[in-house]
Amino acid sequence: MHPVCSGCAAPCCVGREVPVGDDEVARLAGALGVPADAFAQRSGDGMRLRQRDGGACVFAVAVAASMRCGVEGDKPRSCRVYPYHVAVREDGGWDAALGHDAACPPPRHEAWAARVADERAAIDGAIAEANARRRALPVVAATPCFGCTTSCCLDYEVPVNAHDVWRLTRALAVPWEALVCVRPTPATWMESFTLDASGKKQALHLVRAAGGACALLVTLPDGARRCGVHALRPLACRLYPYRGDWTPGAPVRLQSDAVCPAAQHAAWDVERHAAVDDVAAQVDERRVYMRALARWNQAARTRPPAQPYAVDDFLRWSFGLYDAIERVRTDGGPGLAAAAAAVIATFPLPDDSAPGC
Repeated sequence: MHPVCSGCAAPCCVGREVPVGDDEVARLAGALGVPADAFAQRSGDGMRLRQRDGGACVFAVAVAASMRCGVEGDKPRSCRVYPYHVAVREDGGWDAALGHDAACPPPRHEAWAARVADERAAIDGAIAEANARRRALPVVAATPCFGCTTSCCLDYEVPVNAHDVWRLTRALAVPWEALVCVRPTPATWMESFTLDASGKKQALHLVRAAGGACALLVTLPDGARRCGVHALRPLACRLYPYRGDWTPGAPVRLQSDAVCPAAQHAAWDVERHAAVDDVAAQVDERRVYMRALARWNQAARTRPPAQPYAVDDFLRWSFGLYDAIERVRTDGGPGLAAAAAAVIATFPLPDDSAPGC
């Protein structure tokens, strides 16, 4: 999410027709594992995203009384350049101005009006992509999940760690309480944390809707459910259906409780060897988090039960830590673990006077 949009609850995702190119439809269909007509339809000489009853974009997700994009990492070009209307000249240059339909309230409206020059790179990129259109219809299944309608996002209570919450709150610009709940958990739970010397452990989980489904699911017009934060989905979901206890040299294994239907299960099993690098990257990210968690828990165990840390203290500390780690991140390269370990070892522990996260 763009910083100017942070905290905004304007209805820009409601009542607007969103044009999409065939290449964008193909990209979204491949990423989400659904047919193109599940979310897009032909309108005149082009394609448009479908709308739900009430006029909201099919990909709009209700979070904390506002709408957030369910395909933020893959959103269409027209959404990436919004609230500008862009006119491309014959010489290849362009002009941009705030559109007459911009829903941005003051002072965000004024902020966008003053930012045209600052957004040049984003607008240039969108225009270049539109001219290239490398991937077109028809859609080719890019994942074993393509077309699958099983209940994995309905049955599971999704565990998240503080890194997951950091990514989601930064991208969606909502408080952590809108996304996760805190529950007691056994002391052996891998990603649990403590707040005092009592030894009691807690863990974070994504909030669930009244029917038990993940609250961040998007229901498409054909009834298919897909992740509303796919590009930002938690580590547990990025690994699924593979296990997260992989070690170098060992085979990648499927989770014993994976609910994939037989055809998808067989396809994921075939993909195991090709998935090694991706699984290794996710496991490395988990190891960084476990190192951070160990430092937190060591400090928290010195707190008397009568004066425990708050969950807000834990997340405030974790968010600050990941802000620092992000500054030394090397695109997931071999230097990440050592650089992150150095940051974790020296990052200040929380004090009671610091503001909440």
